[in-house]
Amino acid sequence: MPYSVELLFDEETENKVYGIWDELYNKGLSEYMKVSGSKPHITLAIYKTVDYPTFESRVEHFFKGSEPFKVNFCSIGVFPGESTTVFYQPVVDDNLISVNRNFFNAFRDYDDKAWDYYKPGNWIPHMTMSLGTNFEKGMDIIRLLGASFTPFEATVEGVVIVKFRPVHHMLQIDLKQEEGGYNENTCDCF
Repeated sequence: MPYSVELLFDEETENKVYGIWDELYNKGLSEYMKVSGSKPHITLAIYKTVDYPTFESRVEHFFKGSEPFKVNFCSIGVFPGESTTVFYQPVVDDNLISVNRNFFNAFRDYDDKAWDYYKPGNWIPHMTMSLGTNFEKGMDIIRLLGASFTPFEATVEGVVIVKFRPVHHMLQIDLKQEEGGYNENTCDCF
């Protein structure tokens, strides 16, 4: 089963997204995000397989001492196809590029197991609103979301390792500033 490393958001953003997932489910437009057990997130990396629990320990060490950071969502996007994905698109800034690049640098030994779409230079950060619909429903979802969308700011407050499908949350790490500020013994993640 694959493993993903996902950036998690503040409670206000989570509640907003859960409400949208509920609405899409109740209108019969998309059910996966509502029933999967997923949390609102931006996927940082996905691997076909990992050496667990060594991977868990390394991820925990990588993020140790990392602080929460802001992400601004500015638009709605779509990955079209037979299985359409509709998402909120963040502004791709130095923080996002940095955490993705630094994470892949720290986990180079897993490059052959990484999904190419998440590697630096290929990664399109996104927060999934619907997954696995046909194209027509995807367009209906875009119309519905677009009618009320306004840009918003979210705070990345945590990281989770997820084993999927089905979704199983393995380890959640809260990002917080350690006493005394930046810890130079950890990687320069952000």
